[in-house]
Amino acid sequence: MAEYAEDKLRILEYLGLETLVITSLDSIPNDRASVRYFRIPSLSWSEFSKQINSLNTNGQPLPWQGFLMYPFSFSLGRIIDVFFLKKLGSSSGGNWTWAFVCLPITLFLSLRNRAKVVFATGSASAGLVGAFVRVLIRTPFFYEIPDPLVGSTLSRNPAQLKRIAGLENFLIRKSSKTVFNSRRAASDAMIRNPSLEYKISAVYPGAWTFMPDPDVKPRSKFSFVHLGSLYGSRNLNLFFAALEKVVEEDSLEATKFQVINVGHIDEQQINNYSSTIEFVSIPALNRDEAVRFASSCSTLLLIQHEDSRSAESIPFKIYDYLNLNLPIISVLDNPEILDLLGEYSVLASKIKDIQQLKVSIRKSLAWNSDQSAKHRASLDPLIQFQRIFL
Repeated sequence: MAEYAEDKLRILEYLGLETLVITSLDSIPNDRASVRYFRIPSLSWSEFSKQINSLNTNGQPLPWQGFLMYPFSFSLGRIIDVFFLKKLGSSSGGNWTWAFVCLPITLFLSLRNRAKVVFATGSASAGLVGAFVRVLIRTPFFYEIPDPLVGSTLSRNPAQLKRIAGLENFLIRKSSKTVFNSRRAASDAMIRNPSLEYKISAVYPGAWTFMPDPDVKPRSKFSFVHLGSLYGSRNLNLFFAALEKVVEEDSLEATKFQVINVGHIDEQQINNYSSTIEFVSIPALNRDEAVRFASSCSTLLLIQHEDSRSAESIPFKIYDYLNLNLPIISVLDNPEILDLLGEYSVLASKIKDIQQLKVSIRKSLAWNSDQSAKHRASLDPLIQFQRIFL
């Protein structure tokens, strides 16, 4: 289950509110007091197959509802895939068939449990379920969009953009409130939907304060760590080039440094990296393990794409980064993230600016714990969550 969803469930558990979570079949829920989970399979065969593969990858058995759906997905679901491929150019259809199965179940649970609020976060299919529940039984519906459905940087053809813009308008119109996780995304949505501006706002999700593990020891080398996937124009090429320059110009020992990525990385990228500075690639860890590992490193890396696709979104890991109280070197072109970084903004450099990045690296080498201690920034997730409903 996505980190932003898990944080909200942690809040609801803390508040002691009875919560029904309706999620995908392949979600792996954590047991929580007052929280009940309903894992829903998709009807589309391509979507259902992906859910099964995800369960297998994570070593999870197929739950009973998966066995129940199997014959319907295998037969009717294949026909649905052909329809979506013909009409939308995609056999998955944006997980819409999950919404078809989910809607009657959500309606039943909402009526049976007299739900006071329906809250959807993430995909448009989840938002669509919430919107129809609002239409059919008038339950207040709040919708959070972590990544914009429509964006100036998303490469889609005009017909697709028109359909998605219409869907966004419908979801906002039927919601009691629609929340974006960045000011830029909220502002752009207001421009696209001027008559619905009063329903749109920006709320940063925040993240829980990380409690240092006394058993975690600092790494023997000065370690720069990036958490997350690296692919395409989001890579470490410029960082390695800048670090090599600093090592050479300042007569430092290359063997005292290492660069680490925790998460998926394009194998072709590794061949472009330095042969003199150690690079360590670690497979993706769960969130708690990744944050715990990062706490043993010297400096955190926040790398964005070289193109404009990152202009409207804020990576969720930034809140975990801030809570680690470690210096953060960022390579980006997003002023909103600079505001969030606070004191760490002095370690930021613009994309492709190797000279500024060299300055950032040198500052990080001279950074001390007192400077990081000043920054207790990460936004309180409890307060941020409550703001959604105000």
